[in-house]
Amino acid sequence: MRRTGFWIVCVALAFAACTSGKPELVFSVGGAPTELEFWQKAISRFKEKTGITVRLVRQPIDTDQRRQSILVPLKAEIKNPDIFLMDIAWIPQFAASGWLQDLRPYVEKDAFDMSVFWKNIIDSADTYNGKLIALPVYIDAGVFYYRKDLLKKYGESVPKYWEEVVKIGRKVQAKEREKNSKFYAFVWQGGQYEGLICDFL
Repeated sequence: MRRTGFWIVCVALAFAACTSGKPELVFSVGGAPTELEFWQKAISRFKEKTGITVRLVRQPIDTDQRRQSILVPLKAEIKNPDIFLMDIAWIPQFAASGWLQDLRPYVEKDAFDMSVFWKNIIDSADTYNGKLIALPVYIDAGVFYYRKDLLKKYGESVPKYWEEVVKIGRKVQAKEREKNSKFYAFVWQGGQYEGLICDFL
């Protein structure tokens, strides 16, 4: 994944370098400190290979603030950032506003191997009106974790349906709360932010 991520960044930065004619590129990213370390290493490798300087701009961690930090310069037609990480949900709006460049000519020119991506993601999320206007760096896939020890402890098997999750969860929670009043059988992103909507959908 890290190697793929590096090459995605290299390709994206190269696209911007080819079209901007500027000696410096501005790459806007957000995330945890370890994530920023990864991007700094990728950018260093990119500079070694191309000689192009890249300035890393840190976005807010909160997704709404991050979106706003990108929207402001785009609406004001400020030239930076050249490249930015964005949420998949923003792509149609940004593309319809004419803020994203078609990457397909560059992919075809450089014979970039698109097989490293899931085709359905490229077709459904990163293509707009026949134009390849984004490349995925992360793929969010919903995963349901469960406690094997608690299922075994209470003689239950892995639930296959939501009704079973509720039934087993209530049983396990009631039993565990006899010793731990703060125990919850089902924990999820339920805060009043984008995660709640995504999980609900």
